[in-house]
Amino acid sequence: IILNPADDYIRDFVKDINRARVIRVDSLMGPPADVAGPEISGSTRLDAATRLMQEQKVSQVKVIDDTGKQVGTISLDQIVSSMVEKVELSGNTDTGGRSRDAA
Repeated sequence: IILNPADDYIRDFVKDINRARVIRVDSLMGPPADVAGPEISGSTRLDAATRLMQEQKVSQVKVIDDTGKQVGTISLDQIVSSMVEKVELSGNTDTGGRSRDAA
């Protein structure tokens, strides 16, 4: 519901939710890969995963299940992308919202 709101009403309802405190790693993780560094549970919230990566100075970690088996990986890029609200842009604009052609 937070990552993919069904309609504008729900999108408006969830827009102010702190995604890092709600979204779990297992909802964003990629496929298993051989990465060095710490392992985290799939039920870990994004804020805790980010904190661990910063402390360990890594940009990607293994995601494990309850038995310790690797089930995926999660990267800082994936986490950051999930924090940014997806906005559809129409036209060619810069960060100021002006048309690049008019600049």
